[in-house]
Amino acid sequence: MTVPVAETPLETVVDVPEVVPETADPGPDIPPDRAPTDIVLSASEVPEDAEGGSLIGLLGAIDDTTGAPPVFAIEDDPSGLFAIQGDRLVLREGAALDYERAAQHQLTVRVTDAAGNSFSKVLNIGVTDVNEAPVAEAQVHADVTEGQGVVTGRVEASDADAGASLTFAVAEGAELPAGFE
Repeated sequence: MTVPVAETPLETVVDVPEVVPETADPGPDIPPDRAPTDIVLSASEVPEDAEGGSLIGLLGAIDDTTGAPPVFAIEDDPSGLFAIQGDRLVLREGAALDYERAAQHQLTVRVTDAAGNSFSKVLNIGVTDVNEAPVAEAQVHADVTEGQGVVTGRVEASDADAGASLTFAVAEGAELPAGFE
């Protein structure tokens, strides 16, 4: 670089080395912050007899953002059965599952990272069947035919489990009414 310098009426030209300011090393290239790319759930099935507040699974986010942990929220839950507590997907308090009515539920969960970027995903929650005890009617119907000495009876029961068949027996040690063998 050449810089003219005027010291006297005669002009003098002096060569001055170019000065380049030093800059701090920016370090490794840091990519621009991007939104999370996935939501993962550690377990996606729950037994139908689970109580409100029961843990279904732990939520996680696939994200390159560092800093504060991701924040999860339910965007859509048509069943109204689920809640998020931090990174835990739980069965909402007072909620009751019924495999025979719905063996699967869908809900949309959103994750927001420390930079405010978000991602949403539909999660499928399976409900596993639990063998519920059959329910017997409170009354036993009995008919006596006069002069026959035969008593016939009818016991009615139902079972909520699909395809279940019921078998009846008199409990060991039970006293049978007169006429029953």
